[in-house]
Amino acid sequence: MDQPVGKKMTSMVSLPEHLAAIFMEAQAHDQDLPLELITLLSQMGLGGDPQLADQATNSLYRLIILPLCDDFTDHGTAVANKVIITMLQAFLRTRAGAAARQILTAEKLDSPTDLVERHRQLQQSKPLSQAQGALIKKAFILSRVTLGADIAITSIIVQRLRQALPQAEIFLVGPEHLSRLFAGCNLRFIDFPFDRDGSLHEKFAAWPRLHHYLTEQTKGLSHREIALFDPDSRLSQLGLLPLVPVSSTYYLTSRTERAGEATLPEITNAWLERIVPDSSRALPSFWLPTSVQQEARLFFQHLPAATFTVLINFGVGNDANKRLGITFEEELLVALLTRPDTLVILDSGKDGPEHEAAKRLMAKIAKKGYKTAELSEKELPDATIASGTRLLRFSGNIDAVAALIDLSHLFIGYDSCCQHLATATRTPAIICFAGAANKRFLRRWQPSNHHGKTTTIVIDKQPLTSSQRTELINKIIKKAASCHPKQ
Repeated sequence: MDQPVGKKMTSMVSLPEHLAAIFMEAQAHDQDLPLELITLLSQMGLGGDPQLADQATNSLYRLIILPLCDDFTDHGTAVANKVIITMLQAFLRTRAGAAARQILTAEKLDSPTDLVERHRQLQQSKPLSQAQGALIKKAFILSRVTLGADIAITSIIVQRLRQALPQAEIFLVGPEHLSRLFAGCNLRFIDFPFDRDGSLHEKFAAWPRLHHYLTEQTKGLSHREIALFDPDSRLSQLGLLPLVPVSSTYYLTSRTERAGEATLPEITNAWLERIVPDSSRALPSFWLPTSVQQEARLFFQHLPAATFTVLINFGVGNDANKRLGITFEEELLVALLTRPDTLVILDSGKDGPEHEAAKRLMAKIAKKGYKTAELSEKELPDATIASGTRLLRFSGNIDAVAALIDLSHLFIGYDSCCQHLATATRTPAIICFAGAANKRFLRRWQPSNHHGKTTTIVIDKQPLTSSQRTELINKIIKKAASCHPKQ
């Protein structure tokens, strides 16, 4: 296969990565899409070689679909849709694709053209009148799967549907974190795991299971009595696969450029103003279990009254481009700890690479002579922090982290789910926003600043030089000082 001009395949680049690079270069230059490369990558992803399958799946999503979606353009959306449909066709030809084939045949969606046409129809959903809304008995909201998006987007849909459809039974469909962050809502939760890092088989095999579940849930109901709200969810492969009739589906096109410079919460509100006008604008939010809130309050009551509490999360959702590096993180922590009344709570998550990174970072701080400690969620309500402790590494579920953020004096982090948790509270937040694919991505995902307490610092280029790190840290420290209750 010919290689693109100026590109050389090296031993450091896998074959799937090389094929992905060729495809992306072709689409960037408006050339005819070499969808045969997507077919080949899909066959690798669905094949029997585990290492090659993992490389191919990673290349399809990390190097092709995510960049196209993060472009936030009509072109990127159209190409991503064609890529996903091509991947689907490869899956349908496997033995595991039998259930999906059966559903699509029954829905008269046998060809890629049929799927594209259905997707086009979804974008023309008519507003739901008050009379039509009164007929709805069951409404289903699909999760965006990622935590941050469920705060920024899904929480707004939840609030406005509770206003517009008070008589309906509302179901929230998605991963386990939904029942933690939305526990205080009058909702029913359908726990539907979706592994973003799963195999290609797993990603596509999830859809027939969800289709079957919703079919069972809506038995005996007409299409006028059900409604499904799809915010460009991975559960429906970004709206491309059917779950209920088109007439009962309300689809948010979040990836196009037509929404101008608005943030995703603003785009979601604008869409809902058209679809369910009998509801008022909402802000990103979450509703924690009462027990979790009480445990967090008990922990804070045990701290010395004058403690300035800063919660930090250096998670980046497996996107290393968003991280500024351990040297920056270490220097920032040391700078924060120079103030003797400061306690830094370093959220490490429950497990995974970011958990291990937080442990290594804490060890570095301990070597500098600062007293450190560890705290798990189970220990939270009865924890007694030893005198002189300056850095506390916390390990727990996301609802416990949200409760701690809500009660802290300040949150600091990267572009991640926790920035949306912080801005959904009234806790001042400083966000180091690095690794944005483009200005549209930055604008879409920049956290809402509706309380006027969130400072977003955009980092355009990496890696930072020593002087740039110092300048950035000084800026953060100055802003942090203004958040101190004594100021």
